[in-house]
Amino acid sequence: MYYDFDKLITAAHDKQPFIHLANRLFDSFENLQQAVTAKDDPKISQRYADTKLILQELMARMA
Repeated sequence: MYYDFDKLITAAHDKQPFIHLANRLFDSFENLQQAVTAKDDPKISQRYADTKLILQELMARMA
């Protein structure tokens, strides 16, 4: 996934929004992983929803 983001960012004319999205997404993945490891269902649900929104934002920006 890091490789794919690197290719996307390299190809983009305006790199900063994609860098910001990538950082947010990877932070969100990390938070989701921590919630899963802790087996905290409410946090898992919230972290999943947060990650989903970031992925939707990324897909919209790529379209």
